Amino acid sequence: MAMNNTGFILPVIHKYSPLSPYFNTIKDSYDDIISLISYDTGTYLMPIHIGSRLVKRYASIDTGSDLVWINCQPCNSCPEKENPPFDETTSLTYQRFPCLSLVCTKEEDFSCSDNRFCNFRRTYQDDTEVKGELGIDIVLIPLANEPKFANLSFFAFGCAHYNNGSYNRQTEDGLLGLGRGTLSFINQLKAERFSHCFPPLYRNDGRGEMKFGSHAELIGGRTPMLDVPGRQFNYFVKLQGISVGDVRLDLPDGYFDLRLDGNGGFIIDSRTALSTLSDYAYYSMLPMLDKAIGVERVKQNMYPYRTCYWATERQTRRVKLTYHFAEVDVPFHSSGVFTNLNSYIMCLSINPNGDSGPSVLGALGQTDLNIGYDLSGKFIFMKPRLC
Repeated sequence: MAMNNTGFILPVIHKYSPLSPYFNTIKDSYDDIISLISYDTGTYLMPIHIGSRLVKRYASIDTGSDLVWINCQPCNSCPEKENPPFDETTSLTYQRFPCLSLVCTKEEDFSCSDNRFCNFRRTYQDDTEVKGELGIDIVLIPLANEPKFANLSFFAFGCAHYNNGSYNRQTEDGLLGLGRGTLSFINQLKAERFSHCFPPLYRNDGRGEMKFGSHAELIGGRTPMLDVPGRQFNYFVKLQGISVGDVRLDLPDGYFDLRLDGNGGFIIDSRTALSTLSDYAYYSMLPMLDKAIGVERVKQNMYPYRTCYWATERQTRRVKLTYHFAEVDVPFHSSGVFTNLNSYIMCLSINPNGDSGPSVLGALGQTDLNIGYDLSGKFIFMKPRLC
């Protein structure tokens, strides 16, 4: 389904919201489940229906990768789930992806099987490895504001028969890659722009929206997308500095730029839950946060959070954190900076990254922030708002 000049709005839900199939299978209170959020947890999900039998599955939204895949039967090392993996043999419309396609013969992580069909293999930063075959089938996605479906005919996706991810029993059924790769969700739609606004888990049942094509909201200031060889599926942008209140961190010029060793840089990644910063920037920021909040840090380990405070949500609202991107300054709502672990502990939803890889604006940092992607113009728009 090509977008052309049309558009539509698709629903997204937080993985642990009351609307999610994973809500009642763990714990029922926000105080309990918020502590489960960690690096390898897909935070926001999109419901999709696959195949001639319209099997419903939930895929995590990932702007940091470029392939759509779901767990399929048989699935070695896949997590145990009440929902079994998708059985492609039961779909009358399923086809295996041909080996002669340029995707299979030219792009990394794709290979031919007996010179007939195309296989895929993907590895992720948490060392998860997923592999299987590429398939083509019907995909239907319910629209957010009307009782209709987006009908995606001849949709290509990975049918994963091996998944060794460090997931728990409540893991999602697959991944919805929104990067700029050939087979990403956004490229198969042929949409030149999209946007999203993620609410915090505790608001509106963790229900948000993604808008595509003419419905996409490109609002606020904009910053250029950076083209990085070998990382074309990531959304790199130029971060020039950070301020706490009116005081800017004393960082060298180009501190967040991509380095020759492949580290550094700054990406927007919706599947990484916690944001990260290079160590020097992170530890330079902490004394400024301490002063702004005016309370003690929690000394106990609150994994996965590195820094927590004996504070209420009202106290953390004193903090004004601003990222200075090229051509736009973005002040964050407190919901994008702190997570209320419980009624008296607030944790910083930013961790140090050990100076490895890029710094990241993760899913928690993107809450209450409208982010619009202009793929043809190569700009990313950002505007703080209540989602």
